[in-house]
Amino acid sequence: MSELLRRPGPEPAEPKPDGLPFSLVPRARADAACGEPVAVRVDAEALRGDVDEFTVLYRRHYRRIASYVLRRLGERELVEELTAEVFLRAFEARVSYRGAVPVVSWLLGIATNLVCREIRRRRRERRWRRLTRPWQRRATPSDHASEVADELAHVRALVDELPIHQQEVLTLHCLEELPLNEVATVLGIALGTAKSRLSRARASLRVALESRGGR
Repeated sequence: MSELLRRPGPEPAEPKPDGLPFSLVPRARADAACGEPVAVRVDAEALRGDVDEFTVLYRRHYRRIASYVLRRLGERELVEELTAEVFLRAFEARVSYRGAVPVVSWLLGIATNLVCREIRRRRRERRWRRLTRPWQRRATPSDHASEVADELAHVRALVDELPIHQQEVLTLHCLEELPLNEVATVLGIALGTAKSRLSRARASLRVALESRGGR
């Protein structure tokens, strides 16, 4: 299993370059009429199977999980590492899967937890930088922070500033196109709570975009 995860998976898709990285109104799910119940059953059987069967599951869903991590964090350097950790944790915890949501939604839940851990780490780092700013050298054009000027990075930064519980619902529903009831199940919250968090996240993001000149 560890040897499989050390090998790079398929290249994740790039975030969409046209304005916002996701629509504020989710698109219709493309897999709704494509035999989804069969795929869900096959995934569940693969998850409960041996290493070879889990390898098939890994190859089937690597791109989607990696793309989700990339859209949330925006750093390709972290994608392979965090995506591998998602599947490693899934393999170790596979006996805990109860089938309440499709396996891919369960994997996205694990990915969300790891992404949020990384966001918390970044926030701690930013707080430390603000604290030590008077003693730091003057930034140069080659610094990473000075390069983050394009629109996608701008919007991603705004999303990062939302409370994490709002980020979770917003990205899983609008970006990964999970139905709200699945989002609620993945996050372990009531459906009404998921709806409320989504509404607040959209409102906060709109205000932030308007106040910072976003479109």
